[in-house]
Amino acid sequence: MENRGLTRDMLVPGKVIKVEGYPSKVHDDEMRIERVTIDGRVIEMR
Repeated sequence: MENRGLTRDMLVPGKVIKVEGYPSKVHDDEMRIERVTIDGRVIEMR
């Protein structure tokens, strides 16, 4: 995540973020995140 520009400091409790991706085919409780939108900035994870 940090190599793509998303730092731990950006992910704080109470901050609203949007994640886009698709569900894992292996684990029911996981997803493959394609992009994260935080503070109006879109960060591509792939």
